[in-house]
Amino acid sequence: MMRKGVMIGLDGMSWEIFESLRERGVMPNLSKILRKAVKMKLISTIPPTTASAWSSILTGVNPGKHGLFYFRQNKAKKGVKLGFVTTFDVMVPRIHEMLALNGKLSIIVNMPYSIPCLVRNKCIAVKDWLSLGRRIVECPLRFKSPISELFKDYVIPGVGPYMNKFKDKSLYLNLLYVETSKRIRILCDLLETLEDKYPWSYLFILFSETDWLFHGFLDKILSGRGKYVHKLFKIFTLIDKFIEYIKNNFIDENTLLCILSDHGFTQYNHEFRLLQYLFRKGLLRSESLTRIFLRKLSQNILWEGVLQPIRALKALFKRDKPRNVHKTSVVKRLARNAHTLHVSYGIYLNEYFIGDHTGRLAYLLKKSMNACKVRNVKPFLGVWLREEIYKGPYINRMPHVVFLPNEVAGIWPTYRLGPLLWKSKFFNHSMYGIASFYSEGSELVQNVKTCTTYDILPTVLSYMKLFIPHNVDGNVLSVMNVDRIDVKRKNYLTRWSILRKLRFKGLYESRMV
Repeated sequence: MMRKGVMIGLDGMSWEIFESLRERGVMPNLSKILRKAVKMKLISTIPPTTASAWSSILTGVNPGKHGLFYFRQNKAKKGVKLGFVTTFDVMVPRIHEMLALNGKLSIIVNMPYSIPCLVRNKCIAVKDWLSLGRRIVECPLRFKSPISELFKDYVIPGVGPYMNKFKDKSLYLNLLYVETSKRIRILCDLLETLEDKYPWSYLFILFSETDWLFHGFLDKILSGRGKYVHKLFKIFTLIDKFIEYIKNNFIDENTLLCILSDHGFTQYNHEFRLLQYLFRKGLLRSESLTRIFLRKLSQNILWEGVLQPIRALKALFKRDKPRNVHKTSVVKRLARNAHTLHVSYGIYLNEYFIGDHTGRLAYLLKKSMNACKVRNVKPFLGVWLREEIYKGPYINRMPHVVFLPNEVAGIWPTYRLGPLLWKSKFFNHSMYGIASFYSEGSELVQNVKTCTTYDILPTVLSYMKLFIPHNVDGNVLSVMNVDRIDVKRKNYLTRWSILRKLRFKGLYESRMV
């Protein structure tokens, strides 16, 4: 009998938040599953961000090997040019691509950077909110007719990431509920359509809604009191009913259900203004008011009025490779020697200006940040050089200095005048998420209490009796009631690299036509 794997992601969920929801009876079906499941505390990546953590979960390797640190990262060989991440920035195969190389069909929904899909002949990929392009779903040609009909009304998460643009939070929660319910209904129809005709081996579904709600309403979710609590719990109940649907229809003695998150959430009561700290250390320089006025004037008159039409005509007739990144400067015209990413816990040093002194400056900055203390509060829990925590061929994509904030003071990414440490309440990611394994009728064993993001992929592949990657950084968790686990390794990277080059070439040629 073919073994299957089902992975449901609850972005940003922690055991503390889940216990708060369980006590209020918000997610009863998930609670029922977890009572029989093997539960662990998941240690996220450094930093605990969506792009790096989910990529490590799905590849089994650290960011130095898969190449992703944050939604935006350095694209320049020398200096600092920060650009948006795309599918082609993932430098190792993910689990659905490994299964495709083994001839098995996968269904992935809202997986970060899933479109364009490199193995669409053996994968049904439903677009996530981070992927570029207009295509909603990619699938094998034999599925095109029924799936196109199902997804004509599918809604890509469009409201969720833009909570701050809504003054009326009640309207935001209503729209998010409607979007989520519509997507869940279409996904249920998809699974029922494929159930008999086209058996699949792996299913991945990620709910980003939990992360968005924790960013804005974590205090209300934990306390169970407040203006929007009823509408918040309606969305969690919707997700809970879908988990029950998956459990009742697709989980049996030959299917492993893994419910997990990429990181946790916590509340910070102070904000530490990192850019101002770098400015005081001489790593940032500010512009004069005269220079700011002249730059704004030239942008509004010269650039928008004269050069924009010329640039548009040049782009129309220019035949070049398709741009996969939109280059942007996060610290706009403020930094010369250092760049810091928005809440990503990393600092890039500009090697173009610093030169051979980059390593020495990074060490001094690390030493200074470790010793930093403001009003008897240490804002940094830990500060590391990138070589100390990442291993792999793509370390140069990572920031030179990586840090984690203290539980007392979170990092505030914008530049404001005033003291370094301000009293403020906001919610952000923490290092500890959730991981659980469940199988109907199979006896699982609670042998471990913690796991890392690198352990999930080898455990799922081992359960499915498939080879694990030769370069994996994690271990197979002993959750099955067996005396010995046979771990066999395979080099997926060589064949996958060829597919990746052919897929990129196909996109390039289609753009040229």
